[in-house]
Amino acid sequence: MNVRRSERERIRVIEPNAHITTVDATADGYIVSLDAELVGRASMLLGAGRDRVEAVIDPASGIMVLKKPGDRVTRGEPILALHYNDQRRIDEAARLAHSAVAFGATQPEPAPLVRAWVHADGEQSFV
Repeated sequence: MNVRRSERERIRVIEPNAHITTVDATADGYIVSLDAELVGRASMLLGAGRDRVEAVIDPASGIMVLKKPGDRVTRGEPILALHYNDQRRIDEAARLAHSAVAFGATQPEPAPLVRAWVHADGEQSFV
């Protein structure tokens, strides 16, 4: 990547997180679903978003999705990694993140990658 010197000077180095907590599989089986809204709310609690206008965003905080719906998991295997610096809301964030994951004994049907196509003449649905 060719970046001009002035642009390089504006790039801020993000320090690594002080803490990482994982959400682990509670049983052997498959990840049936992952609720994106709950993962997003948990990420906000870690500092990656704002719950009020004056809140400060921590650009190093967030959640890494290590396994996706349809993946086989074994009990204790990490599914989500919660990265954070402020420990005040980790319990609530971990609870939300854990509730975002649904497990099952059988592999779910794969979700379609394309649900619809929007073009000049309107929308064409594929599901």
